[in-house]
Amino acid sequence: MLLENLNQTDKEKFVELAYKAAYADRSLSDEEMHELAEFRRQCNVSSIGNTGSFQELLDYFGDRPAQVRRIVFFGLYTVLYSNDIITELDQKMIDSAEADMHLSEEEIRGLAEVAQEMRKAHVKLRAIIAR
Repeated sequence: MLLENLNQTDKEKFVELAYKAAYADRSLSDEEMHELAEFRRQCNVSSIGNTGSFQELLDYFGDRPAQVRRIVFFGLYTVLYSNDIITELDQKMIDSAEADMHLSEEEIRGLAEVAQEMRKAHVKLRAIIAR
């Protein structure tokens, strides 16, 4: 998911941010757990840190280069959309990320569309494999 383009500090903070977003409702769906495990694997992160609040981590990424901000927003959207539902709480986190990542509406819309398309493709692939 392009996470290899992040430096190790960004990878660790991204995994932490994704976990805090997924666990904001105090539960993790199977889909969220799967996404988080995949993020940890791709980022070579054995444990999830606790270096800051959700907002502090967004602030950190808001100061990173545009490519990093796009990757992080995409990953965040991916984990929040992993169960095909955007709850009110999820939307608040997405809105905060949109504001702090300093991305254009076009970038945000494009990244969200790709995340949704990828989710549909993964579901379809799992169904085919499970036959």
